[in-house]
Amino acid sequence: MAERLDLGAAVKSIETPLSEALGASEATFLSGFDADVRLAYPRCGLVTACMQLLLRDYGYETERLRIRKKITSPAHRDNDVDHVYLRGEGHIIDPTYTQYYGHIGLSAHVLNDNPDARSLMPDDKIAVFDQAKVQQFAMSLTDHQIDIRPAARTIYDQHETELLQHNRGMIYFPETPLFLATTPAHMLRYYYTIWSSIPNGFPFSFDWNARNNQRRYNDCVEKVVAETRERSVT
Repeated sequence: MAERLDLGAAVKSIETPLSEALGASEATFLSGFDADVRLAYPRCGLVTACMQLLLRDYGYETERLRIRKKITSPAHRDNDVDHVYLRGEGHIIDPTYTQYYGHIGLSAHVLNDNPDARSLMPDDKIAVFDQAKVQQFAMSLTDHQIDIRPAARTIYDQHETELLQHNRGMIYFPETPLFLATTPAHMLRYYYTIWSSIPNGFPFSFDWNARNNQRRYNDCVEKVVAETRERSVT
């Protein structure tokens, strides 16, 4: 077992080696992304499984929680949120919360193609906060997104223009980010709902009914965790 750090320090020590290790297996579908944007890709099931095992190395037991809920956004449509995060030691640990920057145009794909845009992102790629302070976390996330949204919109529009030019003659249907023009109040309600819900832990797999997929999933988790541990000690 690794030296028991406080939870925030333990998470921070995992952040970079985990980001790097997520490219170790093609089964993660993340090897084509730069290491510093991989956690912004919506692979919360896989990443939380890895994070849970890695936190156990530091003596922290967590539970994986899933929210599946329809959240109405007046700007666009009803949105089915399906997200997984960890809870332990009275805290929420969300290693893929930055996927929600895609709602203002800074998806993992956009960030991967535009390295300069990464300076707009939060310093902490993994969120750790007291579960009694969900409101504060949701407000902080909303405020930051509102602050950078004009710049994010410019980057997103340029990225879409370049894709359209590249794919000229092909059918291309870009998906408009959810919060390009949504009010802060509705953004806050959306984010508060995600982390204030009290869902149940669940066994996650690529396919609930396919044993081969479950085996590949487990193998992928094991490989990423082993690679993370190796990078943590080098």
